[in-house]
Amino acid sequence: MKPFVIFLKRKLEEMLLDQRYFWSGRRKPKIFVIGLNKTGTTSVHRALRREGIKLGDQLVGERLLSAYMKSDFAPILRYCKSARAFQDVPFSFPDTYRHLYEAFSDAKFILTIRDSGEQWVDSHVNFVVKRLGKVPTLEDMKEATYCWKGWMYDVHRTVYGEGVRFDDRQVKMECYHRHKRDVQEFFRDKPDRLLVLNLAQDRAFASFCEFLGIRSAHADFPWANKTGEVKV
Repeated sequence: MKPFVIFLKRKLEEMLLDQRYFWSGRRKPKIFVIGLNKTGTTSVHRALRREGIKLGDQLVGERLLSAYMKSDFAPILRYCKSARAFQDVPFSFPDTYRHLYEAFSDAKFILTIRDSGEQWVDSHVNFVVKRLGKVPTLEDMKEATYCWKGWMYDVHRTVYGEGVRFDDRQVKMECYHRHKRDVQEFFRDKPDRLLVLNLAQDRAFASFCEFLGIRSAHADFPWANKTGEVKV
């Protein structure tokens, strides 16, 4: 398909999603995907979009990192008015879900996980190494430009701590397990608000649809990135 045709198709899809959100989506519960990046969040994003659910602009969300670092959640909550569903930065960060829970009384939360912390670290590290061609140093991350120079370093130190090497597998596995444990403990007495979702397990898509009340014409998640046999 020609690039212009693809661009036009995407624009039309966005217009339809905007209209659907304006007329009905605004009155439906928010959906927050709060698993760490590389736990299947991209596949969940694509599934939500495929089901006609408007998602927040990810670039806008990524630029809210500075607000998160200052513990200023007001801009993040305002951003949540722009769509029905959200994922990745800053929604995958520790404790963001606590503020979202207080602000949106009927919101649904999806904690995406992998089979193990080791599997998640492998996926996380391999993804970055494949893109950069090497394991980045802290200086590499400080010099990298994305939303702003050093954005990659700011994300890294915000999630894993100041001075932690990118390839420190032990620290990263501890962060993975801590986030998983903290989320499940927070929602322990609110089970109807949280879905713990491992996309590699049987009936994962069915559980996803049941949790959100979706009647889908599809039988599985759309493939996003593929590492081995696991959707990420």
